[in-house]
Amino acid sequence: GNRQTNNGVGGSVVSVGMCAPEAVGVSSIVANNVAFAALKETGAVVTWGDARCGGDSSAVADRLVAGVSSILGNRQAFAALKEA
Repeated sequence: GNRQTNNGVGGSVVSVGMCAPEAVGVSSIVANNVAFAALKETGAVVTWGDARCGGDSSAVADRLVAGVSSILGNRQAFAALKEA
């Protein structure tokens, strides 16, 4: 299932078995069975894990550098909600 952590305090992510690129200053994380998406305090999103299930966001990276307010996920993908 999906797991999200958000304790209101920014921090860094330690990931065992997978690389968590640029995962410093993270405010929340959403996970599915094989990938992660981290929302940074800056409103940017970083993803990692299985590219087939949301772990590679390079195709939309230019839209995830700022302005994201939350992330939702399911078994095979993530969606970023941007501020208006």
